Amino acid sequence: MRQDQALQMKLPDNISELVPYAPIEGCFTVRLDANEAESLELDGKWLEQLEEFEINRYPDPGATKLCKAFARFINVDEKFIVCGNGSDELIGLIINSFVGDNEKVLISTPDFSMYKIYTEMRRAKVVEVPKNADYKTDTEAVIKAVHESKPKVLIFSNPCNPTGTVITREECRKIIKAAAAENTLVVLDEAYGEFAEGVSLLGEVAEYDNLIILKTLSKIGAAGLRIGFSVSNQELAGVMNGIRSPYNVNSVSQILGEKFIYYMSDNGRLLLTVAQRDKVFKVLAARKTVLGAPFKTIESHTNFIYCVSEKAETIAKLLEGDGISVRVFKNALRISIGSIKDNDTFIEAFNSIRTL
Repeated sequence: MRQDQALQMKLPDNISELVPYAPIEGCFTVRLDANEAESLELDGKWLEQLEEFEINRYPDPGATKLCKAFARFINVDEKFIVCGNGSDELIGLIINSFVGDNEKVLISTPDFSMYKIYTEMRRAKVVEVPKNADYKTDTEAVIKAVHESKPKVLIFSNPCNPTGTVITREECRKIIKAAAAENTLVVLDEAYGEFAEGVSLLGEVAEYDNLIILKTLSKIGAAGLRIGFSVSNQELAGVMNGIRSPYNVNSVSQILGEKFIYYMSDNGRLLLTVAQRDKVFKVLAARKTVLGAPFKTIESHTNFIYCVSEKAETIAKLLEGDGISVRVFKNALRISIGSIKDNDTFIEAFNSIRTL
């Protein structure tokens, strides 16, 4: 085909009309936009783990050692765990495998944007249930929507990305039981569970026939390895193993991921992140107006803080001028917790925002 000849292939509507996930690009001194953890200082002992790595061999198809290490880390049976190339891969697999054309996926919005993208790619219908006035998943509204729309899959994050809010274990149990009555699979995304106390259902996962919990190493310091996990009863774990690719997690990620988990088991970095989150929260919550507009800071149970303001885009632009990136939503900001130095730099820049 000549270079000047236009491609005539027509793309399916569900693909051509997709709005892609848009991570922030550019050079910033302080990156607080992607919910990444502070970087680990890797020494030679980490690289020693790769000495026996054979690049010509396929990786362990079941990521056996990695799954065992993670099972110990979260205190569940390793038979319940399936490893994925980030939890994003697992979300896509679940929606593509459990949902048919024109069937429904129920989402509590706002929530992780990839839920909707994968649903639209599958030619399925998105049922959206707005968060309540406290920016939390509206338990009763979700249950009502489950009974009315009878979705094949209900997926939501707890703690929630992007609002940072949580609902209780009892509320989650009510949702799961209501979904079971409609033969709906519940995908409970606990990507940020390490930063919240008393809300995880990992210890109960084997009790439910319709529950898959998603976990990840990305939010606790290993985003570059792209490692996620599904945790479910043994039967659903078998299904997940059946639908994934046999070599979906590369050898380097498996080796370093196992080492990282052992490191995190005896590390206080998560407590430091929580302490820094609380420090930044106090600064943000003290401001009731910014640039003349109301400014509301939502209590967080994650490694980021969600702030509501009609001036969100302007605030982000001003921070960008100081070399700081944050995530912008419609009338809202999401500010990740970084290193002590990064957080202090952000606080200084934010406090300098008074008037235009």
